[in-house]
Amino acid sequence: MCYKTSLVFLISFFFIFEAKVFCATPTMEGLFRNGDNKEVASGFTVLKFYVNEVVDEEKLKTTIVTAESGELDKAVKSEQSKPRYFKCVFSLERDNKVQFLQVEYTSPEMQPETLVGVKYIPDLIKDLDSVEKPSRQLFYAFLNMFVLNDSRAISNQMEKYDSGFQKNKLAMNSDKKGLLLRQKEYLSAIKGDAKAKESLKSPLEGSSEDEKTKLTEINNQEMYQKSDKIKLERVGRKFMWNLKLDNVSGYFGNIDHRLQNITIKKYDAEFRLSCGNYVLLDGIHNFPEMLRIQDFDGGSYEVYMTYLSYFANSGSSVGTRYKEYLDQLAKIKKSTKEVMPKTAESLLY
Repeated sequence: MCYKTSLVFLISFFFIFEAKVFCATPTMEGLFRNGDNKEVASGFTVLKFYVNEVVDEEKLKTTIVTAESGELDKAVKSEQSKPRYFKCVFSLERDNKVQFLQVEYTSPEMQPETLVGVKYIPDLIKDLDSVEKPSRQLFYAFLNMFVLNDSRAISNQMEKYDSGFQKNKLAMNSDKKGLLLRQKEYLSAIKGDAKAKESLKSPLEGSSEDEKTKLTEINNQEMYQKSDKIKLERVGRKFMWNLKLDNVSGYFGNIDHRLQNITIKKYDAEFRLSCGNYVLLDGIHNFPEMLRIQDFDGGSYEVYMTYLSYFANSGSSVGTRYKEYLDQLAKIKKSTKEVMPKTAESLLY
């Protein structure tokens, strides 16, 4: 009897839990925001990472077998590209623009003398729309999403690859939005004005029973329309949200919306991204410690995150820092012939 009671309780709990979860179905754009991370205020965010090309093992074996003994080391090295080391600065401005600075080094210590490249973009989200290489667009849109918990750039990209992708503004309940806007205007009008408060009527108060009933119905509706393209699925021991469109499909964490993996199709090619374990890279923000990427050109890469820091800027602007790095780079180029590694050219600036 005790067993049966426990079983009934567990089954009931499961269905109640499942119903609650389905009530909280996220929007498509909402999936691309990590629920565990707080909003990033204006200021600087510094991210350091390095990129390795994943060597085609079969091709490498063939190279080793066919190479003559004297050319073996040279043949192996030609198949193993050097890692590329980056420090990126994201500056979220008051007008919501994202200034972006990327500095590249040939060593993991990122010593000044190993500087080999610098890139400055005054408005990253706008610039990504004009980038010619699609894999590069996606990589930096995802990077912006992870660093700033900002869905704007990646939503712009998703919309390009699949017309079925809905941004929040399209999924919004127009009736509820209109009602809330009218209520906001009403509250602004009566603020500190006793006469206006007496003469004006709140949009939330209906003048008839039918109107009151309708207002109650609108008030009880979800702010965003649910999509049948987002479903909760059990994957192993976990429940995950599955976004399935014609050209975009991916899995996200149930509660936190952490991206697990995603595939984006473009004609006969695919861009694939999967995330490693999420860690508190700066002790506060959840961040994937590694990304595995296959780009549209078939290249495979591993991106390792090594440092993350958020801070208020009290020093030089991003533009000023860019000029300082350019001056350093000009001096270095005069004294060295170091060739920048070519790993992941389709992916990286």
